[in-house]
Amino acid sequence: VAPSTSYSVEFYAKASAGFTGPLTVDLESTSGTVYATATIPSITSSWAKYTATLTTSAGAPTSSTNRFVISTNSSTANGATIWIGAAYLYPPSYLDAANHLRVDLMQKLAALSPPIFRVPGGNYLEGNTYADRFEWSKTVGPVEDRPGHYNSAWGYWSTDGMGLDEYLQMTEEVGAAPILAVYAGYTLNGTSDTGATLTADVADAVNELHYVLDPTTTTWGAQRAANGHPAPYNVGYVEIGNEDFFSSTYPTRYPLFYNAIHAAFPSLQIIATSSSTGGSPFDVLDDHFYQTPSWFEANLTHYDTAPRGSYKIFVGEWASTEGTPTNDMASALGDASWLLGLERNSDLVTMSSYAPLWVNVNGVQWPTNLIGFNGTTSYGSPSYYAQVMLSQNHGTNVVSDTVSGASGLQVLVTKTGSAYYLTVVNTRAAAHPTTVNLTGITTVSPTATVTTLSASATNATNSIANPTNIVPVTSTVSGLGPSFDYTFAGNSITVLRFSILPGDYDSDGIVDAGDYTVWRDTLGSQSDMRANGDNAGASANVIDQADYNFWANHFGETVPGAGTGTEVGIKESGVGNGMELSNEEGTQDFGLRVAEGAGGSNAGASVSLALSLSAPADAEAGYAAGTGGRLHVANRLAGQATAATSHDDALLVWLTSQSGGGARREDLRRDAVAADGATDEPGDSLDAAVDDVFAELAVGV
Repeated sequence: VAPSTSYSVEFYAKASAGFTGPLTVDLESTSGTVYATATIPSITSSWAKYTATLTTSAGAPTSSTNRFVISTNSSTANGATIWIGAAYLYPPSYLDAANHLRVDLMQKLAALSPPIFRVPGGNYLEGNTYADRFEWSKTVGPVEDRPGHYNSAWGYWSTDGMGLDEYLQMTEEVGAAPILAVYAGYTLNGTSDTGATLTADVADAVNELHYVLDPTTTTWGAQRAANGHPAPYNVGYVEIGNEDFFSSTYPTRYPLFYNAIHAAFPSLQIIATSSSTGGSPFDVLDDHFYQTPSWFEANLTHYDTAPRGSYKIFVGEWASTEGTPTNDMASALGDASWLLGLERNSDLVTMSSYAPLWVNVNGVQWPTNLIGFNGTTSYGSPSYYAQVMLSQNHGTNVVSDTVSGASGLQVLVTKTGSAYYLTVVNTRAAAHPTTVNLTGITTVSPTATVTTLSASATNATNSIANPTNIVPVTSTVSGLGPSFDYTFAGNSITVLRFSILPGDYDSDGIVDAGDYTVWRDTLGSQSDMRANGDNAGASANVIDQADYNFWANHFGETVPGAGTGTEVGIKESGVGNGMELSNEEGTQDFGLRVAEGAGGSNAGASVSLALSLSAPADAEAGYAAGTGGRLHVANRLAGQATAATSHDDALLVWLTSQSGGGARREDLRRDAVAADGATDEPGDSLDAAVDDVFAELAVGV
């Protein structure tokens, strides 16, 4: 019971002649304190369904020592018989769905961002005996019509209120794709079905898939729609059996299931639970691992040298088995190490699922589990938080051979576009100072988001009483670059999330004129150009017009056009046709940009003067080289907080900012005017001189 909470009540009832009600339904403590109550005004002598809503007051306690009571105080009940069946009290449902999934447990599942979910999976699918298997057709439809079954695999009665539809809807509600496991004629006591029983098993598996996948125009699809889900479920994988590597009969049984399922649903991916399939193919093989944390740490390279062949790997069950009822920090370190190995081999290992997921701490069947709960609350284990961290912080591509200088740590780097994720597991108790060298990466943003899960002792854990003893801590760090120092805490899992900025060549966190200078000054060799200038990516590993356009768009520079019969590009020297971007004059700020005409002549060429020049003599050369051509001036000025609003304003600002006195500025003005035939009137102000220049240049500005 929780305060200010509404609970839905459903039950069936009938009474013997003479009693017609009313009935009272309430929530009360075991000592009789009533927290919520409702009345059913009347009942009849025939079975009927009754519903009510019970809402607790704001003063009600959060407690699990309570009872749900159906009673009457009517005198007409004396000597009468009242039958009550299929009585349910439901707390609020996740996403207010009709399947009554518990909110806090589903929120924790959703935080894992699971891409897949295996249902019903595991030993629950098989049972110890044939009678105790997961018989899917008896788990669908109205809950009150489901007979339930004994879960002999784990020793409790299952009402099957959590049936096939609820499992599949659970996957939908967290955005996961279901992997549907079908019973394949083998039970945990080692019995294999044969003959007519096995034939019926195959038909039942195919019918289950018809129920899940068929349109509503079919018998099975119409039944699914009648049960509340008209749309087919998004099932793309079907698993035949569970842990059939224990069985010697799988090579006989598997082909029967494969042939029938593949014939009816040829697009389904089929998962085998043993590689011994009697020669029949399979798309994915299910591997299971339950080991110590140290085993997982030592075997993170397990799949590195595994052959890549005709099938992929699904690690359908795995867990480090230290800690109870949920795992401890040692298991979290082992699990995280294992996951890094799976991620690194994601070309082969395409899916994985931890098991078991949930455990009622008051009824433990398996020692080590991911999420613990009781009647009122729940908590995540250290490994749960490690998996949340890794599921929410990874890229789509593994970056090979990126980090050096991190010996003794488990390391993986992934990326999506310009976002990079450096994941590090330190399984040692001592902190680990490290110099991280990001090989092949030249432009790292100076700040990063760092998320760390750590504990002072490996046997530390979380519990109902202390649910947040070990949780991730997120902060921001600075001082990053292609090489940086970082100390990884002892017993820790750390994810550093940083960006590679397109064009941020001086690694100051922004793309600006400083990067333009670095980009320009690295064009002394083609290898430098390809490493540091291919921003547009129109042609991979080629510095071309598209890359120059990229920079022009950042800085407002008018891009030079090509000379007659010339394809504009980049060249390393000042000889030949093409756009020249070099510092061949020996200065670090040479700003002349020339698109030469046919035959290598500058006549008729377009000239662009970059206003980040520090050497006015180079600027004068830039004017002179453009005889008969067009002059283009960048709007953005190096070292200026804002861009000039027009070309002539830009030139004026630059001219007035130059050192060396008015004579040098006037010489530059006269050179520019003389080069293009502009009228030079003595006594013109600098402003007027600039206007004269632009008035007579055919620049189209």
